[in-house]
Amino acid sequence: MPRFFNGSSGGLTLLFSRLFRPVVMIAPAASLVALFALVAPAKAQIVVTLTPSFASGAPGSTVTFQATIQNQSTTQGVFLNEFFGDFASLPGDTQDVINTVDEPSFFGYFQAQFPDRRLPANTTYTGNLVDVTIRANAPNGAADAGEIVIRGGLTESERNILADLDFTVTSAVIPEASSVGLLGLGAGAFLGGAVLRRRKAR
Repeated sequence: MPRFFNGSSGGLTLLFSRLFRPVVMIAPAASLVALFALVAPAKAQIVVTLTPSFASGAPGSTVTFQATIQNQSTTQGVFLNEFFGDFASLPGDTQDVINTVDEPSFFGYFQAQFPDRRLPANTTYTGNLVDVTIRANAPNGAADAGEIVIRGGLTESERNILADLDFTVTSAVIPEASSVGLLGLGAGAFLGGAVLRRRKAR
């Protein structure tokens, strides 16, 4: 009589272990890397740099920030689908300097070179980024900090954060032409008087 019919639990265990031995398969490391590449979602790879990140202008004027946007991927283009600009007064300021961050101006500048808002692989955009207007009543020397967020991805529908940048705008009153002229006349009169006094002293 076979051992597994004699009521012995040890015999049953021995037979089961022989019939149903686990099979362990070890995949090569290269295969695991390839599998991970298929499962892991692709990500957009861009670097955005403001050049520079600060600007100054007279009250009521508009300043334009410039930037470089580099797509570091060698195979995939990146869609820049959304642009958002925000600003808040720096600690200690009594009035805001920034009046508006003209978000549509970004697409006006960028789409002039890339109409479909797609930055091709291994490509760099260099040029105007966005227009910022300064309040007409901004006090001289006051400053505001702002933030720029660009969203997009590998498709036209993606809204992943691709860049989050800080910038600063300072209000600088530019002297009027008449004031500059008076200052020049005053300086000329002072220098002329000094020269005349030297001649008399001789």
